[in-house]
Amino acid sequence: MLLALGIVIGMIGGAAGTPYLGKYISAGSGDVLLSRKNVVDKEDYVLVYGTLTGPSGFPNNSATIICYKHRKECSTTFIRQVERNTIGPIDVPYEYAIREWTSSKIIAGNGYAGCARTTITINRMTKEVLWVNEPVNLSQPQCADADTQLRKYSVEDSPGWRKMLGTPALQK
Repeated sequence: MLLALGIVIGMIGGAAGTPYLGKYISAGSGDVLLSRKNVVDKEDYVLVYGTLTGPSGFPNNSATIICYKHRKECSTTFIRQVERNTIGPIDVPYEYAIREWTSSKIIAGNGYAGCARTTITINRMTKEVLWVNEPVNLSQPQCADADTQLRKYSVEDSPGWRKMLGTPALQK
């Protein structure tokens, strides 16, 4: 059922973007055109997809986050543009335990494993997503060379869509 829903949403999104596609292609961009940000919010699940935008990583990527109330988990997966007109493989799904599910927000995360902790917050009212990676266990030997920066990301339209719509690039 969710697969069928995803296919229908994708088809609608693709059809809606057709008028802009010619403008994008004629610009001669080497970027792969990835989907716009979208949030599907139902009583028992929330689906978010778009570009994870922040201080590091591949700028042209597509993230999918789906949270299931009854499973008490969110699954994420990504694809990234790795070079001109080329995307890398689809990441395997990664699960995050849901810590809080209310009518206004969902908070999920992976606890304290390894050298970083990830927390994903979906504001169901504003449709905004905050993805935070924060360093933990830095005094442990295995974390001696770990990233020590707190990094915050949001889910937005892809760079191609921002370019076609004349939306300024997001500041990092």
